[in-house]
Amino acid sequence: MAHILLIDDDATLRETFGALVGRLGHEFTWAGTLVDGRRALADGQTDVVLLDLRLPDGYGLSLMAEIKAAAGAPEVIIITGQDDPEGAALAIKSGAWDYIQKPLTPHRVSLPLTRALEYRAQKAARRPRTVLKREAIVGSGPAMDSSGVGALVRLQTALATRGKRLILANPLPAVADELRLRDLSGFFLLSWDIHPDMGQEALLLASDA
Repeated sequence: MAHILLIDDDATLRETFGALVGRLGHEFTWAGTLVDGRRALADGQTDVVLLDLRLPDGYGLSLMAEIKAAAGAPEVIIITGQDDPEGAALAIKSGAWDYIQKPLTPHRVSLPLTRALEYRAQKAARRPRTVLKREAIVGSGPAMDSSGVGALVRLQTALATRGKRLILANPLPAVADELRLRDLSGFFLLSWDIHPDMGQEALLLASDA
């Protein structure tokens, strides 16, 4: 049984999401503000935090550092509004596991929540593991961590409409392992031999499919 924390000021969402979490067999805590969210994080270990971007006392992403530093380093799923097109990109850049857009439905919530919990369980079973730090998704910057995988999937989906394919070149072992863990290794082209001068950082290239 996992502990799920929802930080959102929508009372209706609190009721419907709380009921869903209960049906899935998990514990549920609700916080309607950033202040209440901080208190909830301090009260005990949380496995997954669903975090709204727009809260009465501030911007949800301002809490990301504290969530990541909390006991157990919870996974974060960002909740974005339909009128916030940049919210998804900001969520992934900030290290969120995934994002979902309002209005929320049981199906829209349960799938990313279940996958986040499965990932945590498998991650705990295989510790110790290399912790990757990501500052860039596309380019020759630092390698991505697990939170970047969702962004890669969305980027590949967008490129596919233009006949393009992503190549993940010289991925670090932990990155390739992450793709296998989430059954995504076949979604991208992986190569360890594209350019002799390439280092062991993740580099994304778009090429003709």
